[in-house]
Amino acid sequence: MKLLYYLHTLSIGGAQQSALAMAREMRRHGNEVVFAGEVQGDAFAKTLQGEGFACINMPFSRKPLEVWRIARRLAAVCSREGIDVCHAYYYTNYYFAWTASLLHRMPPIAGTFCGGPGPRYHIPRLSPVIVFSEEQKDVFTTEWDWRPDDLLVSPGRVEPPAPQTFDRNALLSRYELNPQMLTVLFVSRLSEDKRGSVEAIAQLAREIPARRLRWQILVAGGGALEGELRKLGRQLRQSANRTVIAVPGEQLKLEEFYACADIVAGVGRSIFDGMMRGMPALVVGGSGFAGLAAPETVRDLAYYNFSGRNASEGAGVEELVAAISRLASPEERQRLGSFARKYAEGNLAAPAGAKVLLEYYEKLRGLPPNPRLKVLREVALSTISYIRRKGFHA
Repeated sequence: MKLLYYLHTLSIGGAQQSALAMAREMRRHGNEVVFAGEVQGDAFAKTLQGEGFACINMPFSRKPLEVWRIARRLAAVCSREGIDVCHAYYYTNYYFAWTASLLHRMPPIAGTFCGGPGPRYHIPRLSPVIVFSEEQKDVFTTEWDWRPDDLLVSPGRVEPPAPQTFDRNALLSRYELNPQMLTVLFVSRLSEDKRGSVEAIAQLAREIPARRLRWQILVAGGGALEGELRKLGRQLRQSANRTVIAVPGEQLKLEEFYACADIVAGVGRSIFDGMMRGMPALVVGGSGFAGLAAPETVRDLAYYNFSGRNASEGAGVEELVAAISRLASPEERQRLGSFARKYAEGNLAAPAGAKVLLEYYEKLRGLPPNPRLKVLREVALSTISYIRRKGFHA
């Protein structure tokens, strides 16, 4: 099969990394994958090209007036490349793909809906799709009248790390951190939509010197809030006479960061990668600290795809400090790290996810085409629903 992985942007993010993990697995099974999306920065595109994946720069816009132009471009790409399955990530891309099918013949359209509790407007109900959590599935069925059988929950999308050895002392010293201190790795985009989790980590950083704790924070990520965290880091360094929080900026290769930290914090993909490496995991989302991955909490965290949406609004820093204090014990870190790895290997591993994905593609290829009037109706409902919510020029 020749597959098109159609993302809204080709940039560094959890969905993009998950798509890349699946693309590698698809190639191992003898399939070809082409990536399409709006290139933002060159780091992710260079990674794809370096691994031999073709990249096609596709415009992205949510403005209704732009939809037909994007749809025509997508249909042309599928035709030119001889695509067997167009796999759209995100709701908007899925909508673009079905809009394209009204203009030109399209291959079977797959959908993976990442992030968020569910759509805020109508999504075309035209093919089975993949969701990342039971929370999403419940929203689709209860609020948008999707059939449960058309919603496949498949979180398996993290590659087991290759055995590597890193010099912990050298890495931490590079960022003026103390190798003898407990290190929390926070992995996240530092964009406005992540402000809640970034502010929770910032508050934790302030508590460390205030409580004279021998902890430190290493931040891997870049974005609009990067400057705020760096400013905080300079202020805390001046008052504490040591580095409390280091912010190196956006990182594409995170292996050495994971290897040299004791605990991982964040949401979604960053948590999964840490758990796969046997690290205790702190879910820190938009409402603050949501939980420590442990046998008694993991089911609730997983229902929300480790997004932190289980946390009450304005969750305080006290619980986060208490969780890290619990992990100050090497024995507890070992116990919960082992649990995290076992859970990730059983529930999040890319090879198992690839098997599910291949079966899903074959199912789509065997389905009869949707009647044109049904497609037109669903696309029209989506367009009207979006405009009502966002406005015509959104």
